[in-house]
Amino acid sequence: MAVVELSGSREMHITKDGSAMTRIYTCSPNDWNNGGDNYITLPIIGDYWDYDRSDLRVTDMRVYWPTNTQARVEATYSTGGTFHREKLADKVSSIKHTFDFSLEAVDGTTFVDTSGEEKNWPELWAAAHADYTVENAPPLIYYRPHLVLTERFNISGWDFNVAKDLMGAVNNADFLKQFKDKYPNQYRDIYYDVTGDDTGNWLMAGFHVEDTGDFNSEIILTYVYDWDGWNTPFSSQLAKKGVSAIETNMYWKEDFDTRPYPENTDDDIDDGLRNV
Repeated sequence: MAVVELSGSREMHITKDGSAMTRIYTCSPNDWNNGGDNYITLPIIGDYWDYDRSDLRVTDMRVYWPTNTQARVEATYSTGGTFHREKLADKVSSIKHTFDFSLEAVDGTTFVDTSGEEKNWPELWAAAHADYTVENAPPLIYYRPHLVLTERFNISGWDFNVAKDLMGAVNNADFLKQFKDKYPNQYRDIYYDVTGDDTGNWLMAGFHVEDTGDFNSEIILTYVYDWDGWNTPFSSQLAKKGVSAIETNMYWKEDFDTRPYPENTDDDIDDGLRNV
């Protein structure tokens, strides 16, 4: 008796907590003991549903013996729920953006005030009181806040050198434009540019990669924002003085579109039926 997959097999149940698919076979006792015949291999715990569906694996097996000469094998393939779907490689749905901040501690003797004027801290200290001198001025430490953007996604193939070579570079074109919102009173999505033309404002600060198995990786890219532009320091203060921004070559410019990034390979992101 050969291994036969029954016509009622491959029934799928899809919920927000995950998806499950069943495969049902009949076979002889020998085929069951041997794990299949010469044509069909019976599934075991942990098997993939398909090479492109590594999220859908055998999690449950049931074996019945309707007769002494026939076995009925039911294999249930399951996903890990919403959290697992978010980790599927090469899917736009896995992308997450997080905004945070960092504080840069600056230690020096001069600073630029809100009017754009450069001030000398020891001189300000000495002018405040008769007992104060330039020599006994306490250290000046002030904090410069920075906006930090983190991109987190899952991808099956990426080039280490591309990510490495972007570190320490600033964007040479408008970058942050991918956020979308519902247009008021209209049944359509629109994309809007949340930062305007932010060319030169984002510094690629680093990346973190973690192997998540199945030849997939979770990649975290981190960018730091500077309102003046990383190659035009103090441009806002200079503008208050009527002075043009000073262009420097502190950071090289790169096209951030070359960074490792997932492309959506599923027409229907959460239907659970890709390549079945």
